[in-house]
Amino acid sequence: MIEFKSCLDDREVKDLCYHGPCFTWTNKQHDDPIAKKLDRVLANEHWLFEYPLCQVIFSGPAISYHSQGLVKLHCHTPVAGSKPFKFFNFWFLILIFNRQWLQGGRLLLQILGLFLP
Repeated sequence: MIEFKSCLDDREVKDLCYHGPCFTWTNKQHDDPIAKKLDRVLANEHWLFEYPLCQVIFSGPAISYHSQGLVKLHCHTPVAGSKPFKFFNFWFLILIFNRQWLQGGRLLLQILGLFLP
């Protein structure tokens, strides 16, 4: 695997932006399903210069265990804000922590104010 990564680094290829299912391979077993992102489309800088708006669209697995990948050379640029907003629980925890920290800091300053000239 290290040699393969080294080969990709030497060729200066990058994984193209893709749409579709997160996993492109499945073992199609109902009892013990496994799904992985195995299929990729790689491109070098020259390709990306020629086709800066290219994208890969993967469909769900049909006959094969792998998903079919279609390379579209000219796609529209995404509109800013087109992805839905995602709220993560840790943001709420950070807000609570910051509020408590500020309240505790004020209390600490009040206590120190009693002892400082």
